[in-house]
Amino acid sequence: MSGLLTLASTNMMASMAQRCIHRCRQLGTTTGRPIVTINMPSSQTTKSWERSAKLVKSDVQNEYVDTIRKTHDPAMHLKTIEDELRGTMGKALGKQGEKVLRFVRAMGQERQRYDELLEKVDTPLASKEVKNTVKRYNELRKEAIKARWELLVHRQAIGFIVDNHNTVARHFPI
Repeated sequence: MSGLLTLASTNMMASMAQRCIHRCRQLGTTTGRPIVTINMPSSQTTKSWERSAKLVKSDVQNEYVDTIRKTHDPAMHLKTIEDELRGTMGKALGKQGEKVLRFVRAMGQERQRYDELLEKVDTPLASKEVKNTVKRYNELRKEAIKARWELLVHRQAIGFIVDNHNTVARHFPI
């Protein structure tokens, strides 16, 4: 039974203790045995961290604590973390946007190369170089579309959900 008590929650233990007390009272009244008293922690008991937190008050005067308070303000730490997160999210979006633009620029170069090859070659459909340029352009276009989709997802994850698709399509045309 003790193994079960160690695994049970406080409320469950209190309920079991009350049943034991009730049963002991029943037995005690019929058999003449003394009533057993079981002391259980109340549900009002605070946790150890709560008791420790109450012991450490903000008005404690101590040379060490005063030095720490002068150099560290918890509100500033939170603001610093928020600023760092915003900066990190902005950098990540910037990198993703650059990735899209890099593919778009490469597509433009392949398109220019394709146009130049069409002017030079008499039979462009038979030319292996023209076919390779077209394949490369199509691969770059697929990669650009994928990178733009990743940018959309990234922007939505950060919180840009209103008119996100139109904004990305307008700024990153493929």
